Amino acid sequence: MIDVLREGRATPRLIREETSIDTKQAAQYHLRQLRAERRVRKVTRGLYELDPSADEAGDSND
Repeated sequence: MIDVLREGRATPRLIREETSIDTKQAAQYHLRQLRAERRVRKVTRGLYELDPSADEAGDSND
């Protein structure tokens, strides 16, 4: 999921298509977890991107 977001903004649908995550609910769950960790931010409804400050930290714990 992080690799998909490193390529740019993504929707839960794109994340499902590009990863092994198989349901919208699972994608949304993981996005909520990443938001809670401040690694991802919500741009607008259904659109997410990496938090630039979190990505600069070089955290490779994908």
